[in-house]
Amino acid sequence: MNKVLITGAAGFIGYYLSKELIDNNYQVIGIDNLNDYYDVSLKKDRINNISDNKNFIFINEDINNIEQIKNIFIEYKPDIVIHLAAYGGVRYSLEKPDVYIKNNIDGFYNILKIASDFKVKHFVFTSSSSIYGNINGIPSKEEDAKINQESLYASTKMCDEVIAYSFSKLYDMPITAIRPFTVYGPLGRPDMAYFSFTNKLINKEEITLYHNGNLKRDYTYITDAINGIYSIIINKPNELYNVYNIAGSKQYSTNELVSILKEAMIENNLVNSDFDFDSLIKYSDMKKGEVNETYADISKINQAFNYVPKVDLKTGIKEFIKWYKKYYTK
Repeated sequence: MNKVLITGAAGFIGYYLSKELIDNNYQVIGIDNLNDYYDVSLKKDRINNISDNKNFIFINEDINNIEQIKNIFIEYKPDIVIHLAAYGGVRYSLEKPDVYIKNNIDGFYNILKIASDFKVKHFVFTSSSSIYGNINGIPSKEEDAKINQESLYASTKMCDEVIAYSFSKLYDMPITAIRPFTVYGPLGRPDMAYFSFTNKLINKEEITLYHNGNLKRDYTYITDAINGIYSIIINKPNELYNVYNIAGSKQYSTNELVSILKEAMIENNLVNSDFDFDSLIKYSDMKKGEVNETYADISKINQAFNYVPKVDLKTGIKEFIKWYKKYYTK
């Protein structure tokens, strides 16, 4: 049985990926420090959903506690390491830059170095679609990433990619960087727009649409993201260093997102049909650190693994709202 160590296992992607792997007879060693960047109870509920599975082991630990992490490697001897632990979010990185440097760069290096010392077969990590910045030429191809990041969060992820590339060459270590584009769905991150908008609207609080609602994002439903990552894990790397976009590969503006949310909230009786959405929507100029649009070229992962996203935003948001209603309005 292949052993996979996942950092950030209580996170959104970490939980779904852990579930996918244990369901396919991998042994998963999940590490997470359960920090309070967002609702800790949501993280605990994710872990509780899979904690009874004999193929899953959860360890509450911080990736910056180097000796403890080394001991985990010594005890479990993972074949594959999937590094997902990081602080996400563009805006929070403006407020807490030190946290992002410590976790997204120092923490990343700690895991990468230990994985290299233990000669794991494959090191996979999440980068971010935000590393593309405001580039000319949409959709974004993997080779389009340059040093033009708009936020510190994006810069930390770009830094990780540069370090990983060097490690792969210097230590003959197979490494794959994944650039997910706005992953969403049930049990998602409360700081993401679709989730925070829902929370605020339910409570009749105002939401702000930056760039007058014209920001465009390439939304990726969680199962599509997991299918892409899983295909990377189960296939032997064909090069020492690879990078792949994972995305729904279709753009939606924030205005379109809100319109889809409205429809799903009414359809699932989360609000009444006469709910006054318009009075709660505020428009604003561009927010510092944001990019105008994201849109992925996914031809590389499609050609490599036949990756095809299956869930459009309207369908995915309906599934999220169904879960939200069940989870928060018990």
